[in-house]
Amino acid sequence: MTFPCDVERLCVPGRMTLLELNPIPDSYVQNWIEGKPMEIPIPENLLGGGCLVGDADAWLEFGEQYKDMLKEFALRGWFAGNETSIYFAMLMEKKVSPYRLFYARPFGDLQIPGIEWMSFPVMLGGNLDAELDVRFEEITT
Repeated sequence: MTFPCDVERLCVPGRMTLLELNPIPDSYVQNWIEGKPMEIPIPENLLGGGCLVGDADAWLEFGEQYKDMLKEFALRGWFAGNETSIYFAMLMEKKVSPYRLFYARPFGDLQIPGIEWMSFPVMLGGNLDAELDVRFEEITT
């Protein structure tokens, strides 16, 4: 009922904000820091695609780079049927400003448990503590 009252607190101008379903392996983050090519295969279930948040500038950058990354997937012969793999490749190959990523968390109660994959709207509503993956906050483009 309070969605999206915490957007201004959790999100920053010019950067997309997403849910990190499972922690991105440190090896990928280290390669990202060093500007190395992304490793394949892309791990599954890392980023959530059910709720993405960004201002107009972030969405414009994201949309253009998404189209470009789809072309790159085709040229590389990679499967592009999972949008979150494309989001992940965009992040790892520094095609976009680093995402702000918040870890998925359980929510709800025992009688009506929430699905962790859908915890981001609850965070954005200020009804669930949001833990930021700070590894992408230290170095920004």
